[in-house]
Amino acid sequence: MSGCRIGRQWPKRQYAAASVSNSTGNWLPADQGVNALLRSSAPQVRARVRQMVRDFPFFARAVNILSAYTVGRGLRYQAQLRTKTGLDRKTNQQLEDHFSWWADEADVAGKLHFAEIEDLMQRQDCECGEFLVLMVQSPNRRRHLPFALQILESDWLTDNYALAQGDNLIDQGIEYDRTSGAPVAYHISDPDNIRQPRRIPAEYVLHHYQHHRPGQHRGISPFTAGVLIANSLQDYVGATVDTAKMAAKYLAIVTTQNPLAFQAGRGVVEGTSGQRLEYLENAIIEYLRPGEEIKFASPQTIGGQFDSFTRFVLRVTAISTGTTYELLSGDTSGMNYSTFKASNNAFYAMLDPRRDRFVRHLNRPVLRGFLDSLYLSNKMVMPGYLSNPRAWGRSSWMHPERPSNDPLRDSKADSNDLDRCLTSPQRIAARRGLDIEEILDEIAEFNQLCQQRGITPQQASTALANNPAALGAEGDSARLQQLISSQLEDNALLAETE
Repeated sequence: MSGCRIGRQWPKRQYAAASVSNSTGNWLPADQGVNALLRSSAPQVRARVRQMVRDFPFFARAVNILSAYTVGRGLRYQAQLRTKTGLDRKTNQQLEDHFSWWADEADVAGKLHFAEIEDLMQRQDCECGEFLVLMVQSPNRRRHLPFALQILESDWLTDNYALAQGDNLIDQGIEYDRTSGAPVAYHISDPDNIRQPRRIPAEYVLHHYQHHRPGQHRGISPFTAGVLIANSLQDYVGATVDTAKMAAKYLAIVTTQNPLAFQAGRGVVEGTSGQRLEYLENAIIEYLRPGEEIKFASPQTIGGQFDSFTRFVLRVTAISTGTTYELLSGDTSGMNYSTFKASNNAFYAMLDPRRDRFVRHLNRPVLRGFLDSLYLSNKMVMPGYLSNPRAWGRSSWMHPERPSNDPLRDSKADSNDLDRCLTSPQRIAARRGLDIEEILDEIAEFNQLCQQRGITPQQASTALANNPAALGAEGDSARLQQLISSQLEDNALLAETE
C-alpha cells in the first residue's frame, strides 16, 4: 500500500517553536487577550517598577535619561500659521507669547509649569506605561486663561461602583462604545477609593499609552522586560557588598584544645549586656596560653567576574529600558568618536518616535484647548478660527539640544551639506534645539551694537576670540584696534621664534 507506512510515524507538521520537548519543559505561557493580561498583571508590574525606580539607581537613571532627552527643559512651541505669502510672523509671535504666558500657570493647582508637566508625564509613561491628564476650566479670574490641566495618577481609574450609560462597556475604569470601541468616558475614583467614581467625558481626558496589540485598553511600563534581571542585579550587588563587609570584620580566629577554659578566661566588657567582645587593636601583641593558636582570616575579595557580570546585566537593562549602556552606566571606556556617534544615532532613532508620539497625544491636544480658550476669551483677534481651526493649530515643537561629542567635525559636515544644498540653516538649528529666528535676531542686534560703537562685526569677532572681556571695556574702538595690533605683533614674534 503506497499511502501507508508501517512502523514509522509521519513527521509533525508544526512550527519548531511550538514543539514540546525536554528542552522546552513546561514552557506553556498564557495565551490570553491583552486586556485580560493587563487586568491581572499591570498593577503588580507597576508597583515593582516604581519600587525599582525608587531603590535601584540604574532604573532611576533610565527614567532621568528618557525624560531629559525627550522633553529636556520643555518642548518649545512654535506657531506655524501661514498666509498666501508664507508664515504670518507677527501673528505667530503673538500666539507664542500668549502660550508662554499660559504655560507659566498651566497647572490648575498653580504648582507646575507646562514644561514640568511634560517631564512628569514622561516619568509616568516610563513607570506606568501611561499618563492621565484632565483638561479643566479654572474659576480663578486672575489667570491669563481659564483653560488648565489637572494631573492624575492612572491608578485612579477604577471599575468599582462605576455605572455605564446605555449599552456601553466598562473595562479597567474606561467606558467604551460597544460598537466602535472608542472611549466614551473615564471613571476616576478618589485617592481612598471609598466614594462612587466621577464619570468624566472622554473629550476632557488625555489618556495616552503605547499600543502593543489591537484593542488594548491600558498601558504597561516599557521597563517590564527588565524588572526581573534588574532586581537580580540589585540582589547580587547587595549580597556581594555584604559578603565583603562581613569578610573584612573577621580578622583572626583563636583555636584551642580547651574551648571552655578559653571562654571562661575572657572578661566581660563593662557597659554591655553581658556579651563577650573580641577585637584587636593596632600593634597589639597577645601572649596566648599553652595550646592556643591564632589563625588570621583571609577575607574573600570581589573577583574579576563581578565587573563582567555587572556589565552584562547593565547592557540587558539598557536594552529593556530603551537607553544605551554608555548613557545608563556612565562608562565610555574603550569608545572613540565613531562608536560613540553610532551609539548616539541608534539611541536617537529609538527616541524620535517616542517624542513624536508624546507630541501627538499631549502637546497638540493641549494646544487645541489653549487656542479654543484664547479665542473665547477675546485676548487675541483670530479671524477665521471657527471655520478653519486646523490652520491656527499648525505648529512645531522644538526638541532638546543634542550635544555633539566633536563640535568642530560636526560643524564642518553641516557646512559641506549647506554648500551642496543638502540641508538648510533651519534644519541645522532645529537639530541643535535652537530657533533660527532667534539666531538671526541676535545677529542683527550684534551688528547694531557694533555700529553704535564704531566698529565692524569682523573686528568685534576677532576681539572676542582673542579677549572676550575687551568688548565691555571703555574706549571700545581704540582699545579694540590696539588689541588686534598687539595680537598680530605677538603672532609675528612667535612665528620668528619658531
